Amino acid sequence: MVILTFDTTCINAKGKNRELNQLEAWQREGLIQIVSGTSVEEELLQADSEPFRTQRLQKFGTYDDVDAGYWVLGYSRLGKSTMVGDDSTAQEMEEIAHILFPKCPWQLLNKNQIRDVMVLHTHLTHKRDVFVTLNTKDFIGTKEMKGQLLNEKFGILVMTPQEAVAYVRDTIGLKQ
Repeated sequence: MVILTFDTTCINAKGKNRELNQLEAWQREGLIQIVSGTSVEEELLQADSEPFRTQRLQKFGTYDDVDAGYWVLGYSRLGKSTMVGDDSTAQEMEEIAHILFPKCPWQLLNKNQIRDVMVLHTHLTHKRDVFVTLNTKDFIGTKEMKGQLLNEKFGILVMTPQEAVAYVRDTIGLKQ
C-alpha cells in the first residue's frame, strides 16, 4: 500500500483542492494511507485563527496515523509521541536543513523552517513512500533542485498533490 505523508500545506480543511480531494477519497476507500507528523500538529496548534484552526485540526484527525518525530528542544511538546535521537539523528536533520535552506545555518532557522525539517525527517524515519506538499519553494525548489537532492541523498520522493495523484495511479494501477 502506498503511504503518503502530508505536509501542513496539504491539510485540505475546506476541500477545495481537487487533487487532495482525490487522494483523500482513495484513503477512505482503503487504497492508500495518509499520515502526518507530530510537528505538523504542533504547527497547526500555533497557526491560523479560529475557526480555520479547528477545521484543519479536524481534517488532520482523519489521517490514518500521526508519526512520532524526534523531540527538538523548543519545538516539540512533552507528553506527545516523540522519540529521542542521537548524534546521527542530529546529523540527518542538519543535512536536510542544508538542502531545504542552503543559505541559512541550522542555528539561524526560524520556527517554521525547523518544523519543515522535522516533518521531512519524520517521513524519512518512518520510511513513508511520498512526501506531499504545496510548498514547492521550500521542498521542491526547481532552481535549486531540492526535491532531486532529497531523493538522491535520502531516497525521499517529494511531490505536489497533482504529482502524487499520478504516482498513486501508476503505482496501484488505477485508470484515469
